[in-house]
Amino acid sequence: MFVRRGLRCLLLVGGLLLFFLQTGNAQSDLKVGVIAPLSGGVAPMGEAFRKGFDLFAKEMPAAKVSFLFEDSRYDGKASLSAFHKLSEVDKVDLIVVWGNTPSDTVAPIAEKSRFPVLAISMNPVAKDRAYVVSLGPPLQMLVQQVNQTFDDWELKNAAAVSIDIGSALEGVERVKANRNGELAVTIVSGEDNDFKSIIANLKAKKVDGLLLLMLPEQALTFTKQAYQMKFTPRIIGGDIFADEEFQRKVREYSREISYVYGAVDSSFLPRVKHEFGESSYFFETACGYTVALLTHRVAEQATQWKSNPLEALLKVDSSGVPLGGFQLSDTPEFGRHFEVTGRVYR
Repeated sequence: MFVRRGLRCLLLVGGLLLFFLQTGNAQSDLKVGVIAPLSGGVAPMGEAFRKGFDLFAKEMPAAKVSFLFEDSRYDGKASLSAFHKLSEVDKVDLIVVWGNTPSDTVAPIAEKSRFPVLAISMNPVAKDRAYVVSLGPPLQMLVQQVNQTFDDWELKNAAAVSIDIGSALEGVERVKANRNGELAVTIVSGEDNDFKSIIANLKAKKVDGLLLLMLPEQALTFTKQAYQMKFTPRIIGGDIFADEEFQRKVREYSREISYVYGAVDSSFLPRVKHEFGESSYFFETACGYTVALLTHRVAEQATQWKSNPLEALLKVDSSGVPLGGFQLSDTPEFGRHFEVTGRVYR
């Protein structure tokens, strides 16, 4: 009888010990909220970003970090709503927000509420902020890549056609400024789909190189109409050209297509293709994987990250991330920023 009681006590103590150990482990895991466009016009890029987390989970199933996703729809109000839900309801430890517009909206609120945020953005959203760190190739770096490409092409008459969206317009204006104003710029709306008059005007001006910043279907329509009108300049685009389906279709109308994008280690792309069957928007996937890897390493630091996971993120080992030229910088223009090299893909 005493043996049975002793055994029960031992089992009870062991069970309680296991419970507390499990509870302690659960509490020590890092909980990260992710705000990304999972619906709307740029949803394919948001889904590519999410694939990076999925690939990391496949390769590191015992990771000590968990991720909760909220849809920003690439909209300021939706991004702000997602921020409040993740920080106040889900009680995450750190929030990652993807995209220029969502980051611009969330960053000042995060700073005011003293909530740590990692912003995937080309804009200086971390400038003069203690609770925001940014990640990505700065816009000016991509602008330099465009101008270097124009110089390499030895163009006689460069031009740009851009959609009327803030980041695209800013990029075009910077390219123009770097070329001492020698860039003919045409602005279109997101609803435009007939570019014949624009193409006729560019053709009459003998434009031989073009920066094309449009939505995917618009860019495809533009290149098709240009091909039909026998207007065949060299074209460089932005990140929307990184879609594999777009690349396949646009090659029917132009072989002289390039695009400027964040640099990714070439060894990462086969892993993405093997897992998902394609690698559209591979820079976004590499960003997601990098965030997952670095936050996992932060979580491995036991309780050291609990006071401020963002500060721990700044100090964690960043070796092995798939983003090219990845390094932490702190400048008056950008604040604390994980910089990534830009490059031109052909």
